[in-house]
Amino acid sequence: MWENYRILNVIILLHNQLANFVSNCEFIQFCSEQAKMVSVYDLYSWFPYTSEKECDQIDSATLIDRWLVYEDMVFKKTNNLFPNKVKNDLHGCSLKVSTVEANMGVFEIHNQADENKTTTYEFSGTEILFLVHIAEALNMTLFYNSPPPSTFTHSDKHTMTLIDVVNGAADVTLSSYPLHVLLHKMADPTFYYYFSYVKWFAPCPKPVPRSDKIISIFSISVWLSMSLVFVQISVVLWGMANNANTSLARESKIYNTISNCCYCAWAVTMGMSVPEMPRTTRLRIVFMIFVFYCFAISTIFQTFFTTYLVEPGIQKQIDSFQELLDSQYIYAAEYSWDFHINLSTYEYYKQITLRKFYCWESECLKFLLMEDDKVTITNTDHVQFFKSSFLSIPNNYNSICSILDPIYTHQIVMYMTKGSPLLNPVNKIIRSLVEAGFTQKFEWDIKSELRLRSSRLEYNISHEYNDESSDSMHFVISFSHLDVAYYLLLMGHCFSFIIFILENMYMKFIRLCFCQ
Repeated sequence: MWENYRILNVIILLHNQLANFVSNCEFIQFCSEQAKMVSVYDLYSWFPYTSEKECDQIDSATLIDRWLVYEDMVFKKTNNLFPNKVKNDLHGCSLKVSTVEANMGVFEIHNQADENKTTTYEFSGTEILFLVHIAEALNMTLFYNSPPPSTFTHSDKHTMTLIDVVNGAADVTLSSYPLHVLLHKMADPTFYYYFSYVKWFAPCPKPVPRSDKIISIFSISVWLSMSLVFVQISVVLWGMANNANTSLARESKIYNTISNCCYCAWAVTMGMSVPEMPRTTRLRIVFMIFVFYCFAISTIFQTFFTTYLVEPGIQKQIDSFQELLDSQYIYAAEYSWDFHINLSTYEYYKQITLRKFYCWESECLKFLLMEDDKVTITNTDHVQFFKSSFLSIPNNYNSICSILDPIYTHQIVMYMTKGSPLLNPVNKIIRSLVEAGFTQKFEWDIKSELRLRSSRLEYNISHEYNDESSDSMHFVISFSHLDVAYYLLLMGHCFSFIIFILENMYMKFIRLCFCQ
């Protein structure tokens, strides 16, 4: 029963024919010479992990009590027949683990073969840290079975490690296993200790170009209204100046031509001084109204201009599943996750009408880094592992962001052999670690470890660490932030050059006509 089914709480009742009357009378309330011979039954059970030599292999049963059957049934020792058989100290017995690499949860850090060609493996990860604390609390020694061959698919590797637990070749398996009813039929799950979210991932929205943002400070109708006001004020200044010249009050010659009036109106709009102030009262009143108008518009524009110059904002992100379907994104489908979504949420899977191509998990995320029109489905663990594996990402690469709500959520657990006596102690330790907040601590520790490993591997490639908060500490204005001003200056020079060419052509045409 123990070897095949791991049944722990068992009482074996055996009749003891060697028991004598004298010894039995000591435990019977009324015992006389006329008393009959009582029946004696011995109660046996087994206790695993009693020493480092007797761990999960039980060679003998232990007598726990003796049952005397008389007028009243009497137990000799009155012991608890079902005591706690798994203590907190398991004497360094081996805890056989079957696992495979799974992002931040489990990854191999070392393997070494001895003289007998026996390979010893060493793993790390958030789930491994839980397992290490469990082994320390129970005084057990971790022993990792050989992982499946690397030529196997991700799903086949997980299946093989689970089979090890079902067949008894391993006590526990862990590798981002979800709490699932199908897996529960084959092995006993532990208390969940981590959540994994399956989501859509896409390149993060890029910053809006400053030129586009500055142009969008005002709406098109406001820009048109300002242009109309500019034309109208130029015409009004020109008309009022010419009208004043016909009366007693003489206006400055600056305002006698429409081109000079446009020049003065543009100078006021740009906050510059005009060559000469108007002389007549009516023209001064109109001119002052236009100055106040330009001052108000300029104040508003400069306020938004400074804000957008420092932080222009980001482009709009997809907010709904329908918006994703209507977009031009291409679905980079990872083999196992695409099959998993099809199997778990078929109705949702049928709605995915995006163009798609298949790729492996890390390869799919690399497409997101380098191309703007790719999206993929994966879990948050893999994205965090992928990001933490790089010390720094070049500036010309995209960042990866999640979009929409999770498709579904996994509760990550370990799976142990059916009926394992270690299940309850392991659950108590996991629950204590989760309630104490060790889940977040393990995540931070593993991210730091991955960063350290990446810094050693990429030392000759990059010596800079891109801190996410570095951009918020200070802002340096460079020539790239003034590109709008240079574009306007270039447009002005081009426009002036065209006007210059047209004027020369016009003068040559006039001269030819005059000569003829």
